[in-house]
Amino acid sequence: MATSYGINEHGVSHFANALGGGPSWKFALSHYPLKRLILEQRSLRDVLRLMREFPVCSNGNYMLADGSGAILDVELTSDGPFVPELQERFLVHSNHYLCSEHACDANWQHSLQDSFPRLDRMRALIDSKFGSITLADMQRFLADHDGHPVSICRHSHTGPEGPMLGPAGKTVAALIAEPEQRRMHVALGNPCENPFVTYSVT
Repeated sequence: MATSYGINEHGVSHFANALGGGPSWKFALSHYPLKRLILEQRSLRDVLRLMREFPVCSNGNYMLADGSGAILDVELTSDGPFVPELQERFLVHSNHYLCSEHACDANWQHSLQDSFPRLDRMRALIDSKFGSITLADMQRFLADHDGHPVSICRHSHTGPEGPMLGPAGKTVAALIAEPEQRRMHVALGNPCENPFVTYSVT
């Protein structure tokens, strides 16, 4: 069965998001079979090996973690995987490139323009609680409306259309993984309006 996001019994978890611009599409594997294969791996080392072995047709970002506590962000493109620099205190990503190879104006012009303030806002929220972040904090961060309607918790609006998403675009789900505990918390739809449900994998 194909999947978009998830967690397995080893704590390997992944979340993905679209990227604007970047290398041209190629005839290669779709991301969906790869996402399913990721959930058959035991560690991030295995996931990176997989990404190097199977070329993909297009570009997307992957936030990854495993049950050992390892965490990694990978911008996977049709030219291969790229790991953004400065992955030190914590990792945050939205819908534009951060790796030096593709973080440029030409690609950013094809990105969601609200991607940049959303990234800055999430960085500020995490930094404000870094070292003592709770599950409730993360749920609150994902329901944040700073910059509404194109906030972290995104709602339909009447503003201009962007190159990747029109004003009807909105948050369809919010997900939080606890890889070491093999748990995932999921809110379907906007998390400001819908409760998180906890799922455990044993």
